[in-house]
Amino acid sequence: MSVLDSKKAHYLVVPISGWGHLRPMLQFSLNLLTVRQDLTVTLLMDRATAPRLAHALACNLSGEDVLCRLKTKQIEEPAPTESEKADHLRPPKGGSTKEIIEVFQESDPPTLVIYNWLGVHFLDSFKPVINQLQLSSLPVYVFCPLISGSLYHFMAKKEHDGMIATFFEETEKLMDQGVEKYEAYDKTWYKFEDKIIHIPGYPPMKDWECFPQNEGIPFPARWSEFIKQSYDALSDPLLKGVLIPSAPELEGEPQEALGKDLGKRIIGIGPQFSADVWDGIPPSMTRSTPDEVEALDFLDEQLKLKGPRSVVYISFGSVFFPIHRPEIMPMLLKSLPSNMTFLLANAGDMSNLTPETAAEWVEGGRGKVVKFAPQWKVLNHPAIAWFISHMGINSSQESIMAGIPVVAFPQAADQNESAMLLGKLGTCIELQQLRTANGLTRANGTTIISTHESMLKEMHETWEVMQRDSDLMRQKAKEAREILVRSWKQGASRKNMEEFGR
Repeated sequence: MSVLDSKKAHYLVVPISGWGHLRPMLQFSLNLLTVRQDLTVTLLMDRATAPRLAHALACNLSGEDVLCRLKTKQIEEPAPTESEKADHLRPPKGGSTKEIIEVFQESDPPTLVIYNWLGVHFLDSFKPVINQLQLSSLPVYVFCPLISGSLYHFMAKKEHDGMIATFFEETEKLMDQGVEKYEAYDKTWYKFEDKIIHIPGYPPMKDWECFPQNEGIPFPARWSEFIKQSYDALSDPLLKGVLIPSAPELEGEPQEALGKDLGKRIIGIGPQFSADVWDGIPPSMTRSTPDEVEALDFLDEQLKLKGPRSVVYISFGSVFFPIHRPEIMPMLLKSLPSNMTFLLANAGDMSNLTPETAAEWVEGGRGKVVKFAPQWKVLNHPAIAWFISHMGINSSQESIMAGIPVVAFPQAADQNESAMLLGKLGTCIELQQLRTANGLTRANGTTIISTHESMLKEMHETWEVMQRDSDLMRQKAKEAREILVRSWKQGASRKNMEEFGR
């Protein structure tokens, strides 16, 4: 029986190992299995993804009726070298075709494929399988865990201010003049003109605003080339559509505009959370790891000592950390109100924070540093006052669902647009003077000075606003949460989830 003759729905899902990409893609798979009782999902994973996936599944509360229809298969690949392990911006590799063929030779082969947009090299491995097994009509979709406004900015046509198309046009000009490929990338990517650009549904912004720490995070040329390959893949005729974990009710305009530019179906499936989160059930504060014990015990202690809303939670996600500006974090931590403490999660692959430096930061009981904080539990703990975040899509959406105000310290990727979106919703304030664009003026009229005095002044002013307007910002987060819940339970997100793949 060929794949196209199969009557049983079976989706092959190909995630990558980064937590910010793996978590929503895994939850999307589990949510699909919940919505579709006739569905089986196989997760095809590489060496780096396997242990993280196992950990995530061990913590998952999905019922056996869902988990029994979730299968996993690991790709065989060479072990990474020591230099590759140390490279936090190493693009994901493609796997061999062997395991892919094995999946399609099962009695119930996949009827649809979903891959992560940064797993573009999967397509290189998959296309020979398509030819060998005659799968040309098999639907293939890409999963993009980015804020829709940012994805539009990355992927739109040049005439619509598309960033990648704009950069690469200049790259091609240099290569046509004989400039070596990677040198051409270095000279043209992340170089901006200080011009106004427009993202549908967003306030105007300057082109350089999308990379708040552009001078502090050097992106290697091979990473730029890889992003260009991911961009090109979205135009591949093989691709039927793009899945975005963002609610159309909040970001319908950029989703619609992107669909027109790409000529693809853009499917807003809403943030991907488990049923207990959507139902407003508080998480259990049980401790299953040493980091959970350390983080949650600290919050319990602060709640007893100082009461509710006495701790600032700080996290830059699983990749980022302001390592190239070592003066920022000590200044930020020392500037916090004297009656408050902090909990800092130091999970970022980029982080170079040493135990000695961490000990200096927490001296005198001012705070606690842990490697990994159970973020959903932390955000729901009554000791938390607000969240200083890099504004990754997962952190941004979790802050809304938990009703916690946010102070934005965006780094790169989609984080600027996340800060803009939550700012528009009234749940977020950005520390703008921490940007590296010294002397430039944002489209909102703020000039970036970035001196010690300007940064410290803004921090103190921000803490005053956060304390004064905390109740209002929590109310705004509650209103945004209600929009997301309605979308998930009976709105566009629910409709798109139920209809996907049918």
